[in-house]
Amino acid sequence: HVVVSYLEIYNEKVRDLLNFSVVGDAPQQQLRVRNNPKTGPYVEGLTRLAVSSHEEVLSVMREGAQSRSVASTNMNEVSSRSHAIF
Repeated sequence: HVVVSYLEIYNEKVRDLLNFSVVGDAPQQQLRVRNNPKTGPYVEGLTRLAVSSHEEVLSVMREGAQSRSVASTNMNEVSSRSHAIF
């Protein structure tokens, strides 16, 4: 049993990259990092998807990557502007 999540941290805000219910440029609810004394840190409300194959993991990762925040820089037209955790 494998479950995946994908988030980005951009401008000190945590965003769910697998929340596909957000349409277009609509703002996403900012997620909060919490701490459970027994299990440790977690992100409240973060999407968790069950996957059953290597191909499915890669597919979910590709879909989430398309939602990452990007902007142009002098070196790269579509540079990622965030940190991501899968």
